[in-house]
Amino acid sequence: MNFAVRKRRAPLIIIVSLVDILIILLIFFVVSTTFKKDQPEVQINLPESKTAKRLPAELEHAI
Repeated sequence: MNFAVRKRRAPLIIIVSLVDILIILLIFFVVSTTFKKDQPEVQINLPESKTAKRLPAELEHAI
């Protein structure tokens, strides 16, 4: 028996929905970073040690 061989087409990748998702993610990150700047900082009073030695000034700001 001689069967006809059909030529297979390459699968099509639809990227329209991928572009939509990427645009939505981009908008989300842009908006969330602009809100992050407006948050006030929390002031914390840290305890001080009376027995520890003070670090030199050049090492104090190393971090």
